[in-house]
Order: sequence, then structure tokens, then C-alpha cells
Amino acid sequence: MFFNVADVERMILQVPMWAQRVIYIQGSCLKDGDLIRARMSEAEACFILAARNYADKTAADEHTILRAWAVKDYAPSVPQYVQIFRPENKIHVRFAEHVVCEDEFKYALLANNCLFPGTSTLVTLLLHTSRVGDCRAEPGSIFDIVLIG
Repeated sequence: MFFNVADVERMILQVPMWAQRVIYIQGSCLKDGDLIRARMSEAEACFILAARNYADKTAADEHTILRAWAVKDYAPSVPQYVQIFRPENKIHVRFAEHVVCEDEFKYALLANNCLFPGTSTLVTLLLHTSRVGDCRAEPGSIFDIVLIG
């Protein structure tokens, strides 16, 4: 079964955990009118995620970089959290508060899995757990340390 992006966004916004926290606004951060409507200059943060519908990851990064620059020009004081695919493009968004490079993350996770077998499984399970309260860990166990910090 395939879903289009709008259907997935509607499904996510129907989850009670997200319904009170997220407001979905359709538009482009390349248009000043949409940035005004989203009140970007008053935002606490801006998350710019890489587009997954591109066959070419370099083209997706170029589009992400342009969007990050547009937000930076419009609201320079708003911290940005940017996701890109290729590590060589990190230099173009160095102004962002945090940059997550998917390829670097993937390779770091694989390297840690070689040093500590099971790391990738643990991270995958943690990312797919919908609520931290669902995980019951004994005090002092590795899960308690990872979940609580």
C-alpha cells in the first residue's frame, strides 16, 4: 500500500501525541509571504529536512541548502536544524545550529556496530519506540543508562 505525502502528514497529525504540538502549514520557505504566514521570525527553531523524493542525493542537498539560506536570510536569529545527505555539503550550512548528515550517521553507526556488536539494533529499537514510558529498564542496566541519560 502506498501513501502520498499529504496522507502521511494527516495521519501523523491525527496522533494525539503530535496533534497538540504540531501545526502543519503548506508553503515554501523560498517565499517571503509563506515565511511571514508561518511567523518564522518568531520561531524557536526551524527544522529543515532533506527531500527524499529526489533520485539524486546531491540535488536534494542543493535544494535543502537553498531553503536553509532562505530561512537564514529572513530570520537570522532562529536556530536551524538541517538534515543533508552528503558530508561534503556540510560546509554550506555551517551557520546552522546542528547539521545531521545521513551518510555520516549511517557509517558511524556501522563502525560502532563493529566495535560494539548490537549497537545498530539497539539504536533502531530506541528510534522505533513510540514512548519512553513503554520501556521498562532495571536501574543501572545499559537500557536505563541509554534511556535516562
